[in-house]
Amino acid sequence: MRLGPGFGLLRVTMAAITLLLLVKTAALVRVAAASVPTAASPARPAPTALAQSAAPSAAPLPSGRACPSAPSAAELALLGDLRSRKAGLDQRAAAIAAREQALAAAEKQLSSRLAELKTLRKQIETQAAARRKAASADTMRLVKVYEAMKPADAATIFNDLDRNVLLAVLDAMNTRRAAAILAAMKPQRARLVTAELATMRAKRDALLLPTAAQPAATGKPAAKPGTRG
Repeated sequence: MRLGPGFGLLRVTMAAITLLLLVKTAALVRVAAASVPTAASPARPAPTALAQSAAPSAAPLPSGRACPSAPSAAELALLGDLRSRKAGLDQRAAAIAAREQALAAAEKQLSSRLAELKTLRKQIETQAAARRKAASADTMRLVKVYEAMKPADAATIFNDLDRNVLLAVLDAMNTRRAAAILAAMKPQRARLVTAELATMRAKRDALLLPTAAQPAATGKPAAKPGTRG
């Protein structure tokens, strides 16, 4: 899982605060250790002697090092503030990690859903292609039937035939036979069907124009769809 650049900066800040806390804690431990008397320490002198022999807190110890001073109230407050900030940063890091996990789960779910939609689309396209193929086969059977009829008889049927079926049949028919049938149809019906047939072929040619241009580039003539000589 990839985290954003803000998360890296947050980790660096947390590490710096933790190091500072360790330094302050070590200083407190040294102060506490220096203030505890050892078993071999001499007897406590009289109060008057203590008053006379009082020395600055920075007097050197037998080891040659200065006695560490106790942390001030400001330092203790700063230490508490750093601890509070570290706790807040820990909470923020946990929230960011939880958000990243939620986003990863949502992305995984979305990818799965997209895969399902692609599969469904492929199934629909396959079914649609099968229906188109079956419809084309049915249309060609009707074309053969109407081409075998007399033009007047076919025109009588075409006058009342469903418009979509009529356009599909006329589009696939032999041009001369289709013209003979249209001439025998009712004039108004024939004009309407002729105009719709021309519009349908123009739209189809516009869609197939890029495909028709490819054979022209190779020097081969492109076949005109939907026409039979």
